[in-house]
Amino acid sequence: MLSAVGPGCLGTVCSMQPGCVSSSTWGCVSQGALGLTSVFLPPPSYLFALQLKRDLLEERLTCTDTTAALLASHLLQAEVGDYDEALDREHLRAREYVPRQERALHRILASHRELAGQTPAESDFQVLEIARKLDMYGIRFHSASDREGAKIKLAVSHTGVLVFQ
Repeated sequence: MLSAVGPGCLGTVCSMQPGCVSSSTWGCVSQGALGLTSVFLPPPSYLFALQLKRDLLEERLTCTDTTAALLASHLLQAEVGDYDEALDREHLRAREYVPRQERALHRILASHRELAGQTPAESDFQVLEIARKLDMYGIRFHSASDREGAKIKLAVSHTGVLVFQ
């Protein structure tokens, strides 16, 4: 039995892999000559970059506005390619990378202008490099209360349990 990966379009022809019968933005399902199903997934760096893109938009990635604009410019380079002001503005109107994106638009475009020639894979790698250097990267906050009822935030990191007041 052949099953699709993600929101694929089962039954359509895909150019990702020979024999592919379903594709999505992150994978491909093909059925080989022996009736075996193969799933072709993108490199892990792309999947991590997608997760960071979502974390950035949902404000789970704690960083400065300048760093957020730099991350957004690398994500833009990976999705759109080299800088083209009209195309970039249209893409940024249709998609949001950072909260309150209108305020950061100038910084995103200025940073994207400097990334000419960078491949999507290089851009994804740069997103990972920037994120891993952030002090709060990988830390998820959870609301809690202490014994006196004061609101605190708990987080687990590689160094142990962190308590923030």
